[in-house]
Amino acid sequence: MTTRQAQPDRGSPPGSGSGTVSGRQITMWVYGLAALLIVLSSGALTLIAQFAWRAADRHALETAQMRFLDTVEDQYWEIARHQMTAIQHQDVQAMLTGPMDRSAVTTSILNRFKAVSDLERTYLLEENGDLMALSETVGHNQIGSSTPSEDTEKLSELFTAAFRSPSFPRRDRPQGPFPPPRAMFDASIAALAVIDDTPALLSAVPVEMETPMTALSDANPRLLVSVYSLGEAWFQSMSDHYGFRDLTFTEGAPAREHPTQLRAYGPDGSLVGYFQWDHSKPGLRVWMRALPLIVILAVLIAAISVIVARRIGRLSSTLEQSERRNHYFAHHDSLTGLPNRHHFSDRLAYAIDGLPENGFAVIACDLDKFKPVNDTHGHEAGDIVLRVTASRLQDIISDKGVVGRIGGDEFVILLMMYRDQAELETIANEILASVAEPIKISPEQSVSIGISLGIALAPDSGMSEKHLIRAADTALYRAKDAGRNAFAFAHAEPDTVFDRRGETDRRAMSSG
Repeated sequence: MTTRQAQPDRGSPPGSGSGTVSGRQITMWVYGLAALLIVLSSGALTLIAQFAWRAADRHALETAQMRFLDTVEDQYWEIARHQMTAIQHQDVQAMLTGPMDRSAVTTSILNRFKAVSDLERTYLLEENGDLMALSETVGHNQIGSSTPSEDTEKLSELFTAAFRSPSFPRRDRPQGPFPPPRAMFDASIAALAVIDDTPALLSAVPVEMETPMTALSDANPRLLVSVYSLGEAWFQSMSDHYGFRDLTFTEGAPAREHPTQLRAYGPDGSLVGYFQWDHSKPGLRVWMRALPLIVILAVLIAAISVIVARRIGRLSSTLEQSERRNHYFAHHDSLTGLPNRHHFSDRLAYAIDGLPENGFAVIACDLDKFKPVNDTHGHEAGDIVLRVTASRLQDIISDKGVVGRIGGDEFVILLMMYRDQAELETIANEILASVAEPIKISPEQSVSIGISLGIALAPDSGMSEKHLIRAADTALYRAKDAGRNAFAFAHAEPDTVFDRRGETDRRAMSSG
C-alpha cells in the first residue's frame, strides 16, 4: 500500500506563505518582458540611427564624387571653349585650307588662343602627328616654339591614336563656323596625363570644321592640344572652395581600395593614376543628434514598460491573493484559522492511506462550560475563548499533527505516528491543563472552561474516516459522562459494539 503522511497545518493567514512565490514569478516574468521590450526598442532605434548614419555618409561620399567630377568636367569645358573660340574664326579656317605658313599659324591661332585663356602650354599638331607649333607661357611672357620634345611626342601619339580610333564620334565634329557648345565639347577629347611629373588636364580638338562649303580631306585632322597643369594652387583651391580636404594625386593603381578614390584614365583608356581625399562624414553628426532622441525614447519606453509591468504585477498579486484567500477560507475556519471539516477530512484521508503500517490517533474535543460563557458574556467573549483555545491546542500539538475546528465548540486533532497510549495520555493531560487555564475576555475579567477528549487509535479502532470519527466521538461521550474535563480511549472493538456499550453506560448512569 502506498504510504502518504498528512502534514501539519499551522493555519497561515491569507496573503502569506508559499503562495507568494508564484506571484513573484509572475512579477519577474512581467518585468523580464518589460526589460526585453526596452532592449528590443532601444536596439531597433540604434539600428535605425546607424542606418541613417551610414546612409548619410554614403550620400555625402556620392555627392562629393559627383561634385569632383563636375568640377573637373567644368574645367575641361572651359578649356574646350577657349580652344573653339580661337579656331572658329573664318580667317583661321581660310588659312588652314591654303598653303601652310607656320608663322601665320602661330600668330593667328596660338596667339589668339593665348589671348582668351591662361593655359600654360598649347600644341598644334599636324595631320600626321608632327608638331606644327608650340606656345608656352612662362610667367606673363608668351613664347612661340616649334621644337618637339618628349612630352610633345607623347601627346601626339596619345591623341592621334584616339582620333584615328573608329570609336571616335566623327559625326559630332563641329558643324559651321559657330557650332553649339555641346557639339564643341563632344568634338573634343578630354583626358588626364602626367606632364613634367605633374598631373594635367588635356583637351584636344580638331582645328578644321566641316561647313557646307568645305569638307575634311583627311580622316586625321590637325589637332589643337591644350595642357592645364594641376599644381598646388589647384589642389588648394579644391580644398578651400569645394571641401576636398587633403586632396592628392598618385600615379598608377592604388595599393588598396578606398571609398574616396577616383581613377583617372588617359585618352587611350590606360590608367594614369587616382585622386584621393578625406571626405566629410556627416553620419557622426546624425548619430550625435539622434543619440539624445534614442535615449529619450528608451527612457520613455522604459518608464511606460515599468508602469505597465507594475500595474500588471499588482493586478496579478491582487488576483493571486484573492485566490489564496478564497482557497484558504474554503479549507479553514474563519474565526480560528484552523482547518475546517473538509480540510481535516483530506488530512485524515492521507493518514489513512498509510495504514496499517503507520498508526495514528484521532482526538475528538468538545469544550466544557462554553455555553454559559456565550450566554453570560456574549458572542464576542465566546469568540475570544474559541480563538485562545485553538491557539493553545496548536501550541501543544505543534508539528506532531493537525488541529481542526469542525463546528461550534467542537475541535478534532490528528496526531501522526502515535500508537503508544502512555504518550497519548501525556498529550491529553497537557491539553486538559492548558485549556483549563483562565482566559481573559476583557482587561478586567477572565473566564475558565474545560475540555473533554475522546481518543481513537488507528488501525485498532478502525481503518476508515467514518469508523475512526465515530469511535472518537463515542469515547468523547464517555469522557463527558465520566464528569467532563477528562479524556477516554475508544475500545479496540467494532464500532457497533462501541455504540451499544456507550449507549448502555449512558442509560445506566442516567438511571443511577
